[in-house]
Order: sequence, then structure tokens, then C-alpha cells
Amino acid sequence: MASRLSTPNDSDNQPTLVDLLIESGIASPHSFHETTLNTDWIFCEDISRLDPVISVACAKQLEFVRTFKLGWASSEPHALGIPEKWELDANSKTWILSDHMHAAALLRWLRPIKGNLTFISTDDIVKRHDDSKSFLPDFLLHAPHILDHPIETESYDWTSSTYSLPFFMEIISYPGDEASADMAIPGFFQPTPNCTLVSDVVYDFPPPLSVRNHHYNKTFAVVENSFRPLTPSHFQIIASLLRPTLLVGMKGPARWPAPLANLIRMSQSASVSASLNQTLLDLAQSIEPNLFALLMNWHYRCERNIDGIGEPSLPSYRCIPTWLIQFGLIYDAEGLIIVAHIPYLAAPSSPTSAPLSFLSCIVDRISMPGLIGIRPSSTSHGASILSNLKAALALSCLQRHAFVVSALLEGVSWPSSIVQEDAEDEGDQEDGSTSSDADEYGVY
Repeated sequence: MASRLSTPNDSDNQPTLVDLLIESGIASPHSFHETTLNTDWIFCEDISRLDPVISVACAKQLEFVRTFKLGWASSEPHALGIPEKWELDANSKTWILSDHMHAAALLRWLRPIKGNLTFISTDDIVKRHDDSKSFLPDFLLHAPHILDHPIETESYDWTSSTYSLPFFMEIISYPGDEASADMAIPGFFQPTPNCTLVSDVVYDFPPPLSVRNHHYNKTFAVVENSFRPLTPSHFQIIASLLRPTLLVGMKGPARWPAPLANLIRMSQSASVSASLNQTLLDLAQSIEPNLFALLMNWHYRCERNIDGIGEPSLPSYRCIPTWLIQFGLIYDAEGLIIVAHIPYLAAPSSPTSAPLSFLSCIVDRISMPGLIGIRPSSTSHGASILSNLKAALALSCLQRHAFVVSALLEGVSWPSSIVQEDAEDEGDQEDGSTSSDADEYGVY
């Protein structure tokens, strides 16, 4: 891929990518070693054991993460919300028989944990969806959207939570095998508005970010793609400065049990990382340039006062919103691991250090017990069903976060040199790329 940052016809005041990295607080003039950008990353598997100095520096972001986690993690009675419509459809014959059957099937699974549930009215679900400050589970993101279905929009009710029910059902009734996990977990994000779900995502970032242009097997990503209806079906979506990932998922180290016939194949497979530490490192490396792209978008929004954000008297990196972080998701035979990648304003360790440092920390570990052979409404398996419901609600929170962050990319005009570069790379892909529709998840 080309790596030019400016053209001979650009005006002298066209910023380079290095300029943008410095102005956004990501780097300092001393952060670059030849073609490599050095940044300060801290890894933490247990937030409660985080260095107190770092805890203070990113206290607001960590408080956001704790609040975000309440969308699925509460064990209080009647604390986990699901749509009231699901219960109504389950208990009454609707004019669409399939709605009744699907809702009745799901509610049978949830019967043993009814004491943990609260039912949310359709009005409150719509209000939650319309609230740009809400990061609670959003039961309307699976509905068909106008841009995706411009001809048939009259036949869809975007305020109906019925569309999200099958996605929750796949997670709650998860049988416990790898194939089901590969379909249900990435597939949960398939219809995210303004985004595209991509398997084995390809990165194309120019220097000095190109060092992260590795290919990681068994990954998926939710990539910003506001022009999704205009994207040719054969076009491979590439993560780039103008189209960054908003969520990255990776296979973890815990393997699923396999039939004897598959043991040899599994032993020869190199698709699963050898350790959780390596997976966390791979996840952070894959997210890093995408998080930088979001921070540079934030810088432009502040600089140009788009939507009235930012504070004119402060540089953009001093007023980063607490929700401007990027989540990663690790899934394997043991369940889900949710990881937050957080930019924070650190006390300078030296006169040459960059304003921003970065924290990669585990937010939660959610087990996903396999329920194969378990009868719905089995009271002896309530804990397993509850854990799977929490996993589904967590995925919904992550989808909501990606949807909200995607709005950060709207209305921002990048320097013409970088826009031209991205367009040239996409043109190369349209001319010569092969379809990824045959991949495990494909481009949706």
C-alpha cells in the first residue's frame, strides 16, 4: 500500500500525520524512532490492583467503565432489563406467529432467573436508544435501517425490539461448542448501524502507524462504514485512518472440547494464541492505530468546534470524553473477556514525553456455560442461564458503544492529502481484492 502523506500540490500548511499525532496529544516530537512511533502503554488484568498514580490519572474513565459494566453485571434482584414486549409476545398470540414462538422459547429459558429480570417498556427502550449519553443495552440496533433497506422501509418498525430477540436467544441458549460461538458472538454485531462486521480484518495505516498493519487470525471487527449501502458486495472493507475499527474481537487461549477425529487437526492449529497475555498484547496492538484515528477525529472536532464540542482554551487531549475509549472482546471456551483501551492524560515522566498515555485493562470476565442437553426452564441450571444472559447484555452494551462512537466520525474533514491516500487504497482494493464473503464471518 502507498504511504504518502502529502502531495506536491498540497499547500504548505497541510498537516502531516506526524503533525496530527503531536497535536492530538498522542505523540511528542521525541516519540519517533526512525519510522516507529513509541507510545506509553500499561497493561492491567485487575483494575483493583492498578497503580494508584494511574488510577488517579484516569479516574473519570475508570468510573465510566464501572458504570458501563452495570449494564450487564449487576446481581441485584430485578436489575437486568429486557424488553417488556418479549414477555407480552410470549404470553399472547400475536398476528405474527413467529414472534410469539420465538418470545415464548426465550422466556422459557429465562423463567428460572425471573427474579433477576425487570421488563422495560417500549417507550423507555426508544428513549434509551435516542439518548446519545446512554450506553445501556440497546434493543433497537438489530432493526433494519433506512440506509440498509431504502426500498422496503415501510414494512419495518425500527422501534420494535423483536429484531434483537434472536440474537439474544443465540447467546442465552448457547450449546457450548466452538462453531456456535463463532457464529453467535461475532454475529451479534452484524446489523450495527453505520458499521460493517468484518472477519480477519485487514489494516492499512500509513507510517508511522504501519508497524501495526499485521494480520491476526481468528479476529473480527466492527468497522465504521457509513457508506455501507454503496459498498460493492465484492469490496473488502479495510481498517484505515478514515474508516477505523470501533470494536475488535479475538479468539482466546482456552480451547473447546473436540471429537477424537479433530484432535490431530487441533494440535496442528496455530490459530489460538498460546496465552492470555499474548492475546491481550495482540488485541492492544490491533486496536492502537484505530484508537489513534478516533483521537485525531476528536482533535478535528474540537479544533473546528463541530457540534459545539471541545473547549477553545484547551487542547483537544485535555477534554477527551470519558467514553472515548475502544473496547476489545476475547472469546473462547471459557466465555468472554471484555478489555478497555483507555487514553488518559498522564503526569509527564520526562520533558520529552507525550501528553497521553494508554491503559489496557480487563473490564470483566463472563463465563458462557454450554447448555446442550439442558431443558429450558431447568431450575437447577439458573446460574448458567443467568451468566449467558449477562453475556448477551454485555455484547449489547459493546454494540451500543460502537454505535455511539461511530457518530464521532461524522462531519469531520481530514486534510486532502490523507483523504486522497485513503481513496487510492480503496480503489486498489476495488480493482484487485477478492471477496471475503466466503470467510468464516464474511463482510455483512
